[in-house]
Amino acid sequence: MLTKDNIHTLYEWGKNMKFPLKQAPTSYGYTNKNVDYYWIKSVKKSTIIRYKFMTERVREIYEKDEILFSNYVIFYEGTFVKPHRDPDILRYPYKRIQIPLNIPCNKCCYMEWTNIANGRIKWEEGKPEVCDVMNNTHQAFNNSNKPMDFLFVDVKLDTEVEI
Repeated sequence: MLTKDNIHTLYEWGKNMKFPLKQAPTSYGYTNKNVDYYWIKSVKKSTIIRYKFMTERVREIYEKDEILFSNYVIFYEGTFVKPHRDPDILRYPYKRIQIPLNIPCNKCCYMEWTNIANGRIKWEEGKPEVCDVMNNTHQAFNNSNKPMDFLFVDVKLDTEVEI
């Protein structure tokens, strides 16, 4: 289980952290602009957690078995992420907790579910969303003139998440 307090702790930590970034290898053909990221935890054949920038409390949260993958992501102004479903590449099926760290305009920064009626999420800074990104087609937009950034936390599909 990830509690509301766990998610708020990750928000506060991510909001105040300056992550060293590199270009996401999936950007080409997936978006109209480069997407930069810093991966934090990965559970595939083995579990790898980057502890370098973590506080003790953040460390405790990331050591939870429910968390399969996490990264910090920045979508630059004018970025459009094409319709897609996220791949089944982790050890277990997953859903994503999107924790918006910086949203310059909640009217022009949003995600659409292309196979769900009324499926638009207008992101608000600090307000997490839990999304079934493996099983539902979605696309994302940053139609503002500033970058937006997130912590993405992928958890096992059956994980209880308080938001």
